[in-house]
Amino acid sequence: MFRHQFLHNPEHALQCLDAWQRAYPESFYPHWISCFYWFMWGEQYRGNAWAVDVDDSHWRCARETQKQLFAHAMQAFQRSEQASVVCVHLLQSVIKLNMPSWWREWHIKQRSFHLQHKIRSEDLSLAQRSGLHPHLKIDLPERIPCYLQNKQQSDEVEAPLFWLKIYAQQCQYALGLCRIYCQFLLPQWGHDLTEIIEFCDSDYCQDFSELAKNTLAFVAWFAEIEQYYTAEQQTDIRRS
Repeated sequence: MFRHQFLHNPEHALQCLDAWQRAYPESFYPHWISCFYWFMWGEQYRGNAWAVDVDDSHWRCARETQKQLFAHAMQAFQRSEQASVVCVHLLQSVIKLNMPSWWREWHIKQRSFHLQHKIRSEDLSLAQRSGLHPHLKIDLPERIPCYLQNKQQSDEVEAPLFWLKIYAQQCQYALGLCRIYCQFLLPQWGHDLTEIIEFCDSDYCQDFSELAKNTLAFVAWFAEIEQYYTAEQQTDIRRS
């Protein structure tokens, strides 16, 4: 429902999200859905192609959406510990786009600064598809949300797994998010299949049952057999 509205009528969607935030300023929900909006458009710009096949304009627009995603996520964290659900979007975003360049200075050094969109003239048409424009406000809190202040450990906050850790501490059982993480440890994202197996044996998965761990390991196993079987055979394997 949201995806269709966000893709086909972004201007109206942004107006509704803004009105929702103003009507319920203490609620984290409108910021959560705003995270989904900007995450979804970041995915649209980045796509699922190999990194070398994504042109510079799409890369730049994807990274501009990430500014909004992070700002709304921090606003959500300020309002409720339940906002850990936004980690699902943050994890996937940083796996595909890396941590934003300003994150370390804002989070670790705790420096307040005015974050702005930097959209080149040649990217304006593409950016406007999602409602991005140079003067769109980025409402980043002046300080780190209290919920995140005690969770920083040196460079750990710059790694994708930081968001998995935040999510797992709140939700306790994060198998679904772990599986998403494993999907991005595949070779097409610049990793090696052995990293998935190593992750299954790590502390992040220590409380999982053998069945749950096998669910994660299946990602590596299936990626390996994809090289040798037709699409029809792969469907049969999934069903078995």
